[in-house]
Amino acid sequence: MSATPPLSRFNFRSNEAVAQLLRDSDGLLRENIQYRSPGGLAYMPFDSEPSENTPCHRNKSQSSIHCFLAGDRRTNEQLMLLSLHTLFFREHNRIAKELKLINPEWSAETIYQEARKIIGAVIQKITFDDWLPIIIGPVGMALVGEYKGYKPDTNAGVENAVATAAMRFGHGLMVPVLRRLDPNFNPIPEGDVQLRDAFFAPHKLLEEGGIDPLLRGAVAAPTKDIVPDGIVNSELTDHLFPNFHRFALDLPALNIQRGRDHALPPYNAYRELCGLHRIATWDALKPESRDAKAVDRLAELYGHPDNLDLWVGGMLERPLRGAKIGQCSSQDCLCRYRLGSWGQCDVTTGKQDRVDQLVSGSFPPCTNSRTITRRCSGPIPRAFVSPIKQPVNGINVNLHFNDDALGQENMRLLNGNRKFGNLLNRRHDLFANMKSPLLDRTQFRDRSA
Repeated sequence: MSATPPLSRFNFRSNEAVAQLLRDSDGLLRENIQYRSPGGLAYMPFDSEPSENTPCHRNKSQSSIHCFLAGDRRTNEQLMLLSLHTLFFREHNRIAKELKLINPEWSAETIYQEARKIIGAVIQKITFDDWLPIIIGPVGMALVGEYKGYKPDTNAGVENAVATAAMRFGHGLMVPVLRRLDPNFNPIPEGDVQLRDAFFAPHKLLEEGGIDPLLRGAVAAPTKDIVPDGIVNSELTDHLFPNFHRFALDLPALNIQRGRDHALPPYNAYRELCGLHRIATWDALKPESRDAKAVDRLAELYGHPDNLDLWVGGMLERPLRGAKIGQCSSQDCLCRYRLGSWGQCDVTTGKQDRVDQLVSGSFPPCTNSRTITRRCSGPIPRAFVSPIKQPVNGINVNLHFNDDALGQENMRLLNGNRKFGNLLNRRHDLFANMKSPLLDRTQFRDRSA
């Protein structure tokens, strides 16, 4: 079974019983009744009874604070995941409250489902328009081809090889230290967090400044590149989950073993599936690899190229121009999901023809933080590209937010729909500023008008 959920499931869960636990009676996601952020914003509720479906491997000697309950069982796994899940949890509730203001006659179920659709559309927009082009680059996007609309006969499921190997390229981009910065982009008093200390550490979110310092750090610090002498950083090879295993785990070793458990084809066989020739000798692989010396080492370990594990071979592929990953990894990178998901169907109204220009990965942090105020807006055309090569204190991050221009554009797009226009003219705007059929199916209009 694939461990990769639909794009918005991390907040909502596909299991109905758990989904009901996450909701309140007003169409919102349940909020934590004990803690608020330094700016007064909500956190997700605690999971008082962790189970196999929602593991909580926290170090109880460090704090009595429980893990959080969310739609994805991995929410508490590390602090940046937890921060992002908190971000979209808040965004759902913000949208739901605004929808209730526009349509007070709506039921809680309608509010919940409409807000959920919007969140799904937002995540799709960010994933396919902002993130994917950075990962696979212009050559990869050309290989994928132009999006030509929803194809109902396309299976939107993620292939086993993609979920279990190809999409785990992200492990090579993870930095060993999570930076935490104050509003002036200087380190907070508690300092940065080594990755080994960020695993299952919900107390650090509540007791050390909330999600804002982590989000600033993520914006300010460039991702790690996948380099031959350090494909995965040592925090993941030597210090993975040290608090709840007798010995720390090794993530690359887990990836290799997981691929074998799932009976994935070897890298050479998968090359044929994505249109590349099989390699008969290790020397033939060197021109297509990130590093020839690494290929020599693989020859010692694997013997014949046909034995090479898929995850290892994919991580060593020479990246396409302007991309993070190679050709074989690029071609099925969420692309069938794009074709087979209704949310990527090109059925939009005239009012939404240009709204796709107004949303990017910069919006959720700006709409759901109280202390991220320094030049905070969007859209950032390249929200997933760091503006600097090396993180320094006092950087000037380009997150400028122009309330007036954004509000005027929203009003123009909505053609004088006064009530909805007023909603969009608020400082914290996100959900209507995009082109998505999910939004086209959403019941925005004031029924009493």
